[in-house]
Amino acid sequence: MTDHVRRGDTVVIQPLPGIGDMVWHVPHLRALAEMFGPLTVVTKARSQAQRLLAGEEWFDGYFILERGQGGHRALRHDGFFGLFRLAADLRKRGFQRAIVLHHSTRYVMSCRLARIPNVMSYGESLQRQLVTAGPVLQPPLRGRHPIDNANDYLAALGHPVADKAPSLRPTDTAHADVLKEFNNRPKPWFALGIGTSEPYKQWGEHNFARLATHFPEEGTVFIVGGPAEAEISDGLANRIGRPRATTAWHLPVDQTLALLKECEMLVANDTGALNLSAAVGTPSIGLFGAVPPMPGPTDIIRITPPDGQFDKEAGMNRISYGEVVETVKKLLGKAS
Repeated sequence: MTDHVRRGDTVVIQPLPGIGDMVWHVPHLRALAEMFGPLTVVTKARSQAQRLLAGEEWFDGYFILERGQGGHRALRHDGFFGLFRLAADLRKRGFQRAIVLHHSTRYVMSCRLARIPNVMSYGESLQRQLVTAGPVLQPPLRGRHPIDNANDYLAALGHPVADKAPSLRPTDTAHADVLKEFNNRPKPWFALGIGTSEPYKQWGEHNFARLATHFPEEGTVFIVGGPAEAEISDGLANRIGRPRATTAWHLPVDQTLALLKECEMLVANDTGALNLSAAVGTPSIGLFGAVPPMPGPTDIIRITPPDGQFDKEAGMNRISYGEVVETVKKLLGKAS
């Protein structure tokens, strides 16, 4: 947990691991904070909550849920005994309320073992017998989209958020760091989000390189991703041409958030950068060919295959390059 005096007594467990998962839960977290005060968030390391949420006034700290990260070594909260270790970690922080934004019984059980007086969750299966406060939803919940479950739960609490798109504010520090590093790069700034959680979501280096020719030549094209995209980022920057193309895969997620806030536009695969860009209000074009887009309200401009059919084998190849170009031109005010 971060080292500062806790202002609130409520912990929220959101165990889904992705950056996008955390971004899409921000409206729910913000609504819970309006009801119950500042929140401590328990989540997995990959969600980058400590950096994503650092600019939020209601964010009261976090600690990492050490579970299910892969590999052969059992993590602290894995398995049967991990349930008790999580309970011990929660107990020593003295929370008075726990809200589990997930259908799993194990997290509710850990909260009960931690002797937290008010334990709230969706009410799936054995959760229904273990929660001590708040409403429960009608089963079955397992198999539904997690955001649908979270939407329904906030509605049951009398604080609906289903019509709210995620929004985030970069910290002043991250913003200053980005401007300091890239103050010599000419504006306007544009971004290409070439990261993917799965290879079948990749639109391809060749397509992104062609698309970059439609951005104003006097500006800068930032190639956004993570360390896993270092090779493809460097290759794409070379194809577009340096220094006009600048790689940004090395930035921590809070600085990526700040960089995207400064950009005029992002075009991206279905990945975390796309959700970050939309959350800071930057016009964002998302390419969805393999799997359908996330349900619910969003500012993302969604481009899908012309026939509306999603396919992990060839769906990204069936996205119309011409439609992407025309969408970019429209945002630039150059539509033909």
